[in-house]
Amino acid sequence: MKYYDKKQGLIKILIDLESYLISHLIINPKEVVRVSNRIDENYFTQGKYRKAYLAILESQLKDRDLVSTILEKGLSIHDLVNKDYEYRQVDKVVDEIIRFSKINKFLDIIQTEVETTTPETDIETEISILQNELVRINRDKGRKKTAIEYLIKGYESYRDIYKDNDSLIGIPSGFKKIDEVIDGVRPGHFWIIGGYTSTGKTAFSLNMVNQMIKENKKVLYYSLEMSENDIISRILGIMSKEEPIKILKNKVDVSQQIELLARSRLEIITDITEISKLKMSMIEEDMKEPADVIFIDYLQLVGSKGTNNEYDSMRNVAHELQDISKQVGIPVIALSQLSNEAAKTPDSRVMGFKGAGNIAAAADLAIELNPGEDNYEEFRRKMNAGENVTVKCYIKKNRHGRVGSFNTSFNARAGIFEESDEIKN
Repeated sequence: MKYYDKKQGLIKILIDLESYLISHLIINPKEVVRVSNRIDENYFTQGKYRKAYLAILESQLKDRDLVSTILEKGLSIHDLVNKDYEYRQVDKVVDEIIRFSKINKFLDIIQTEVETTTPETDIETEISILQNELVRINRDKGRKKTAIEYLIKGYESYRDIYKDNDSLIGIPSGFKKIDEVIDGVRPGHFWIIGGYTSTGKTAFSLNMVNQMIKENKKVLYYSLEMSENDIISRILGIMSKEEPIKILKNKVDVSQQIELLARSRLEIITDITEISKLKMSMIEEDMKEPADVIFIDYLQLVGSKGTNNEYDSMRNVAHELQDISKQVGIPVIALSQLSNEAAKTPDSRVMGFKGAGNIAAAADLAIELNPGEDNYEEFRRKMNAGENVTVKCYIKKNRHGRVGSFNTSFNARAGIFEESDEIKN
């Protein structure tokens, strides 16, 4: 069937559904407020039904006479009410309007791409734009009202979920002290975890991944520095408390941990370094199976086309990652280097992620990892000897709660972090 025929068939179905819904709402006008939490006037393809919908909604919200409100819009009750009206479940009708509207939008997007694509098109950019549009359609569950009365209804429903239990809003991070101040790794949040060289940024993130594997969460781990084998060895090291190099050389038995990891929903991606391709991959993976958390190791290795220096590149990358996190509703946790100056003054409230101040500005939660021992040479010696060292975790920014710091005990040989004290403000 050709595009035109498909469009005509869809429009015919939508007209029938719109006609029924308006007829139903004229007969049962009080239901329009509940329906308006699902769809708005932009879901209607026909102008008269769009006007009628707004008129019915206005009559209820402003306590006005329905007939006179419809007449003021230049419409007639006689022309709007379907003569063959038979009762259908209105929620199912709304579901169908949303579903067929998505198909209609999908066809329009594809048709536009067909008509505008030429041999000169930058295909990677075009695919990225197309994927963004498709994700918006796929994620659309209906109208999201922004008026305060609708927001309060949604807020109360949200509160009811947690009224009688102590569960976190987000996914447990593996660090109870962090969960206390942010309530878990929450949907749509953008986290930055920074650290000076060899303070365990990657190990810290893989401890979080290990926790999420236990929770059976879908995790995407983008490693721009290490190979798949190295990442797997390090996760197995955390699981088994064995050295990754011994695991890689098959010197220790980690068969149980390998079996557990093989059954997990972890995906490791190592061949992407440019932000537009990174976004494209995130959207593609999310469309195959929605992810629960995305990790990026690390930020300074992500490139950005069209930027002239590191500052502009990092600013663009941070904003793009914040945008994709909000767009798909998935938490993104990015690792970052710290500047030399920031590493010298870890107790300062000033955040020093290498490259641009915009990195911290974009984050919902910003964490810095620093040596927690006075003598850095002794810190390095103990790390190299496989002894536990103190790494101080500074929560320097939290849009949704308090900040502070706490100590962790880090064994670099196995890559294991353990919390060792309470948060200090």
